Amino acid sequence: MYFSNAYFIIGNGYAGKSTMIKLLAEKYDGILCEENYHDRYFPDVDREEFPCLSYTRDLEDWHDFIRRTPEEYKAWIDGVSKECEILELRILEDLAKQGKPIFVDTNISVETLKEIADHDHVLVMLADPQITVRQFFERPDREKQFLYQLIMEEPDPEKAMENYRQGLTLINSQEDYDRLLNSGFNVILRDENRSVEETLKLVEKAFGLDGREETDMSENEKIAYCGVNCSACPDYLEGKCPSCRDTEWKEDDICMPVRCCREKRIEYCGFCDGFPCKEMEAFYNESDSHIDAYLQMCEISGRFDEEWH
Repeated sequence: MYFSNAYFIIGNGYAGKSTMIKLLAEKYDGILCEENYHDRYFPDVDREEFPCLSYTRDLEDWHDFIRRTPEEYKAWIDGVSKECEILELRILEDLAKQGKPIFVDTNISVETLKEIADHDHVLVMLADPQITVRQFFERPDREKQFLYQLIMEEPDPEKAMENYRQGLTLINSQEDYDRLLNSGFNVILRDENRSVEETLKLVEKAFGLDGREETDMSENEKIAYCGVNCSACPDYLEGKCPSCRDTEWKEDDICMPVRCCREKRIEYCGFCDGFPCKEMEAFYNESDSHIDAYLQMCEISGRFDEEWH
């Protein structure tokens, strides 16, 4: 499973992930997978397969939710993250078939993201981990205010609040912060003096989207690894090739450019240090449409081999 047309943002609370995901999806006509986008599947999840996700669905008294010990809360959050990853991958596999860019505020682990996405398609956004602990109930969203009301209904609200904040402290630890900070992916730290527009430019640069026009994004996502425009490819139009951008290829059927690009974790042949290699030179020389593919690679990657061409 590999998602060449997906852009993932991971990180902790109050770092700006939700805002950036929404802005990117709107600007580049992409599919928005905002925080907890998998919630709509919760009513149908199996209790045995997803015990943590189904916990709140099947909870009879929500006061039990806020009465758990900090350790129990942390264990549940960790379990939810693992189960969300399973659900997210299933959802993304279907969304990828639409051929549009996907922008994801994700629970998928760093380890899995390294296997399923290009390095430059993953961004870490971080804020001081104590911000979540201090400001958790300051946001006016319904879920947080519901929990706040439950805490206020407890016999000792002050003790109940302290218990819940201890749980928040555990799930927003410095250790988890450092793990994300040193994940190897690009990182953007929260800066109160930076505007939303300035942050968006940093995110676009990290994803390699800066300089690309909004109207070009969806079109480029339908360009094959080799540079052929699927909408103008005879093999694609005649049904001989389902498009490497829309298909999870079986290993026996996968073509050389797709295999090579995925092994090197690059989005197009044009991004390879050896472009154009001897194999691709022969391919580009086969027809005028393949020459167009070569020129497309040059345009996307900003490189042009005048000697070969």
